[in-house]
Amino acid sequence: MFNKAELTVPCPDCGQKHTKTIGWIQTHDQFTCERCGERIHLDHDHLLAGLEKLDKTIADLRKSLGSFGKKR
Repeated sequence: MFNKAELTVPCPDCGQKHTKTIGWIQTHDQFTCERCGERIHLDHDHLLAGLEKLDKTIADLRKSLGSFGKKR
């Protein structure tokens, strides 16, 4: 659902901001900063935990909106 969504990943060394899609991040462990050459390691566990939390929040919102306006 979010594979095309973009995230900004800053270089920890020089601060250069890199835009990557979630789909790209899920299939790569690291990349090299275009400015300074620093190797940037990606924390997949942190990303996946955040995506799972986001999915649950969206599911809860859909459930709430589905009952919006219905008499109880």
